[in-house]
Amino acid sequence: MGTPWPPPSADELDDASGAYRQPNFLLRRAVVGILVVALVAGGIWFAFGRDGDDESTGSTAGRGWNHVVLQRSDGTLTIHDGEGQEIATAETDLVGVTDVGLDGAVLLGLGGDPATDGLGVLALEDGSITELEVGSDQLRALAGTPLLVAHDATGTALELVDPGRGTTLDLLALADGDEPLSDVTTVRASDDAAYVAFNELRNFETVVVDVAAGTGVTVPGSLVDLGFGRVLTMTNRGATVLLDVSDTAGERIGTVETERPAAIMLVSASRAIAVSAAGVVSSIDFSEESVDEVTQLATVLPVPPGTDVTTDPEIVLGGIGLTGHTRLALFGERFVAFVDEAGALVRSVDVPAQVQVFLDPGPAQRCLAVGQDGSGPYTLLDAETGVIVTSFDDGALVGDSDDGCVVAFQGSGSRGVVAGLDLDRRLEATVRALSADGSAVVQVATGVASIVDLASGEETELVAEDEPATGVRVVAAAFGTR
Repeated sequence: MGTPWPPPSADELDDASGAYRQPNFLLRRAVVGILVVALVAGGIWFAFGRDGDDESTGSTAGRGWNHVVLQRSDGTLTIHDGEGQEIATAETDLVGVTDVGLDGAVLLGLGGDPATDGLGVLALEDGSITELEVGSDQLRALAGTPLLVAHDATGTALELVDPGRGTTLDLLALADGDEPLSDVTTVRASDDAAYVAFNELRNFETVVVDVAAGTGVTVPGSLVDLGFGRVLTMTNRGATVLLDVSDTAGERIGTVETERPAAIMLVSASRAIAVSAAGVVSSIDFSEESVDEVTQLATVLPVPPGTDVTTDPEIVLGGIGLTGHTRLALFGERFVAFVDEAGALVRSVDVPAQVQVFLDPGPAQRCLAVGQDGSGPYTLLDAETGVIVTSFDDGALVGDSDDGCVVAFQGSGSRGVVAGLDLDRRLEATVRALSADGSAVVQVATGVASIVDLASGEETELVAEDEPATGVRVVAAAFGTR
């Protein structure tokens, strides 16, 4: 997951209760506060723009689709093939239909009360529903995987929801010690969803979970990164920190001692790139247990007027890994910058003030949405090239593509907008879903649902065998594949 950095430390625990001071984050695949305010002040509701020397190809990577599921206000579900024809129906009291990346199925119930009503897995082939019980109403998707985490606001409940296997797993039961505490924003999943790791705050340990086996091991320190079959953790030592790399079985691979990084990312099974608050980029080799300076960014990154980096050197406030661990996004008061896996600066974008990261990006994601506190304006950045893809001023998010480079918004009235790399499609209809590959949306206009091909604008009506009753409308939709 794209967990906000740095991870929680001992002084972030409430002195009276020992509980972590939970961030006030919004959950809606989710708006995650990381550091952050406006890159560009858009003009009208949506202002499409692009940096002049953008060299991107315009195509977006992601899972393809060949089915669409509609949910109507009476609870009826209809499953349609890619030509719009109905192939199966189902009835449910569960609210919401979501593509979480399952092969042959979609998830039901995220729009309701999961702790009370549960969730459901809808099979695209025949419309059968498999029930799934969860313990909390708050759920967070682990980006790039079909996995979700159910949790409470106090950090005393943390449950892994695996819709593909139809199972739930109490993650805190796998932690060492009594009365474990967690912070849901630290939960990460490996790219293949085989492992999950999270911080246990009571003992300042990281728990590494084998999803299929339902077992866990603990390693020392706070979770920093998960990838390449490795777990990177950090332990405070006063003026310095210990960075440890272990395998997923808990065996330590290597340790280095260094100043506390402001941002860090694994780039291979034995190497990481770290950036200090002062903008010093270092290459860390855990097999050699060495730290080598690569470059200094203090002289090239924008800082607030009047700042003297010799007396006020903390210019990098945090970071997040993207594009398959090949780009490290850095955040400061006046910039968003991108560093590659070798530690070289790809590009920086000037900002007038700190920005906030949205959409909970995963490590495989290419594009990054940043903006203000939830009310816009927003800007979509391409981490691969470091350029602005598009900016927009307001609207309700409908969804984004797997790589984050296409976003769908619903504006006032029935006006929908879909934009991304080489894409700016305006729709005089309500948008209900965006496909994972960013190629199509489901729109509803005058009661008629249809698939819109975003490249051509061609519409395919989703035809139901039985006409819905008067007043029954399409309230949710999802793409799927089998």
